[in-house]
Amino acid sequence: MIITESNQGGGLHGRATVEIKDAFFKQVKNSLNQKGYGQAATELHYCDLTNLTGGTSFGALSTIALCRIDGRNGGNPYFSSPGEFGLYIDKNAARIFPHNNGFFKTLFNDPRQLLQGLKWATQYSNKGLKSVLNDVIGPDAHFSDVRNDVIITMSTTEFLQGQDKAARVDVARFAKSHVARGEGTLINDPTESLRKNWVLSEVVMASASPASYLPGVALTNPNRDDYIIAQDGGFSGFNNPSIPVLNEASFIYGSECSVEKASVIELGERQQVVKAYSLPKDLAHLHWGTGDFSTQNVSRTRKDALENTVLSMGVGSLISAPINGVHQYSLRTGAAAMEHYHNFDFNVAAAPKQMHPDSDFTLSTPNQLSKLKDIGQWAADQLSTQIAQVADLVADAYIDRLTYEKNNTSQLEYKNFLKQQSCDL
Repeated sequence: MIITESNQGGGLHGRATVEIKDAFFKQVKNSLNQKGYGQAATELHYCDLTNLTGGTSFGALSTIALCRIDGRNGGNPYFSSPGEFGLYIDKNAARIFPHNNGFFKTLFNDPRQLLQGLKWATQYSNKGLKSVLNDVIGPDAHFSDVRNDVIITMSTTEFLQGQDKAARVDVARFAKSHVARGEGTLINDPTESLRKNWVLSEVVMASASPASYLPGVALTNPNRDDYIIAQDGGFSGFNNPSIPVLNEASFIYGSECSVEKASVIELGERQQVVKAYSLPKDLAHLHWGTGDFSTQNVSRTRKDALENTVLSMGVGSLISAPINGVHQYSLRTGAAAMEHYHNFDFNVAAAPKQMHPDSDFTLSTPNQLSKLKDIGQWAADQLSTQIAQVADLVADAYIDRLTYEKNNTSQLEYKNFLKQQSCDL
């Protein structure tokens, strides 16, 4: 079975989601132990459970932090489990969003906080986030160095060299490893590989830089004759990147088919149909959302949490994005058409009041991070039955991979085997 997942944005609210993912990871390991795969459970890394992962904002950071990156940590992921990543966030969140009550502490730590509200000033600089990403990713890694298939969403503005006027504004862009798509060019064009091989830390920083909080990021690529300012995965229209992930899964693992039977359609420069693909049937998609957050000062609605997810789509509805950044993609099947769509959103309003954070501005303090962690553990307990069921499904998929890699005598990579199997179904 093909396992895909999407990690939703939501800033430090995502710290709660990390606890749900860690409970899921522990349950997968428990399932492996029960099935007689104790050594595999002991050696398991979270990133080895999924075939394709998408992330936005905080979800972009958590996606890459759990990936394997060539040249980093001996080829092992920087964090083997969501829990390890969560502990790192607890210790380092204040580097990203420093909180100071005193005037002079704020002035000398980050004067931008004193200028918030002015049109041209963001609340924080990105120096703290940059230092965190250099810890986790390193300053020199590129997308081609990522071993796992990943998608990061963001909003971008493209400029031609030597000009200050924007040539194109994209509501969403997909930066990804291995399969470089997301721009107005035909897919799999070999001349485009270097042009799309961004500096990894810059892409993640851009997606994780919400407007008004952090400034945009100029993406570095000497192989281009233009330059791009990127920011805010939430603003991209895919704060929940489920649709981009399922689109990509169709391209990688699906079968070419007629337009009438297609889940995803690739459009050319003049909007003509180039190819059509069916969504793989033997696929399970996991969505990790930040839920419906309500605090004393801030309200998040479930409508926001579900925006642009396949859960908000009716059966047979056509979802298409007629904008430059995603003009190749349309998805034609809703969640009801998928046998395995697993949504781990949760209702924060139902959590005990003492767990609720006071305000977004204080989330990076130890006390508020502790509350987010408590809410995540509470939500994991509420979702325990679903977590156990899906963990057993994912454990079986991982055992299938282990069995194939042990017994396979051909040179066919497991990814290509999955594609072959999916096309034969």
